[in-house]
Amino acid sequence: MNETVSSKSQEFDRLLAKSIDKSNLKEGSIVQGIISEIEDEAVIVDIGAKVEGRIPKREFAFQKDQKELGVGDKLDVYLESLEDHQGSCRLSRAKARSKEIWKNIEKSFEAGELVQGIIVQKCKGGLSVDINIPAFLPGSQISNRGPIKDISHLLNTPMMFKILKMDSKRSNVVVSRRAVLEESHKEERKEKFEQFKLDSVVEGRIKALTDYGAFVDLDGYDSLLHSSDITHGRISHPSEVLKIDQMVKVKVIKVDKEKNRISVGLKQLQESPWDNVHDKIKVGDKVKGTCTNIQSYGVFIEISAGLEGLAHR
Repeated sequence: MNETVSSKSQEFDRLLAKSIDKSNLKEGSIVQGIISEIEDEAVIVDIGAKVEGRIPKREFAFQKDQKELGVGDKLDVYLESLEDHQGSCRLSRAKARSKEIWKNIEKSFEAGELVQGIIVQKCKGGLSVDINIPAFLPGSQISNRGPIKDISHLLNTPMMFKILKMDSKRSNVVVSRRAVLEESHKEERKEKFEQFKLDSVVEGRIKALTDYGAFVDLDGYDSLLHSSDITHGRISHPSEVLKIDQMVKVKVIKVDKEKNRISVGLKQLQESPWDNVHDKIKVGDKVKGTCTNIQSYGVFIEISAGLEGLAHR
């Protein structure tokens, strides 16, 4: 009788092995299975060839797996081992999803596309990001405005990231938030630039003073106010008539689309001293003036603000 039982057992093992061979089940591969039973802590998945495996429910924490699971549902699983030390088939949903997600992210990386994720926590050198697989956000790539000490407003908030580097051997992904912000800033600047029209009058804030003029902040877009366009009179330095943070109305006098530069003028909104000059002074009049420049051929005399004449030697 024992020989009969042994014979039947050997025959069963032979048929099972033959069935497994025919099914092409390979350890270390992703196979499709069907949920045959759902327990409190695990999901039983049938991968065919009379082979079933238990998968802990915690492995179904992926966003796309958070819908209600049901018996009969088909899903991809990773076949770790057909038979472990306990004689059971070992399957993993997490590893199957990770490989699938890795391929999708790799496609996004190659295509230069952005990926969505959330910042989870601080880590050495930067932040840990969940893009359905763990990714690293270096400190230098967090913002385009320098280091951020308080990241509480960034945690667990869906946002887009650019993939900088992927290393499949080390399962290492490096992402950037700064690149996304910079690209967005470029688009905003482009839209802002297109709003500037020649001869239009705009209001701005004096941002910086230099020897050759001033930089005017036009609601986030920098423009140049050259010294020669500040006033009709002579000035040695823009600080003589302007100060930092002063609000001024200026006229757009040049729009360079090739270089994305805006030039503005302040004196263009002021009355020119040469307007109606013949009503103010006449040939033969005696007037007082101030010497503003001395040259070999004569001197320049300013007889009123912005009104200058040459006295020959």
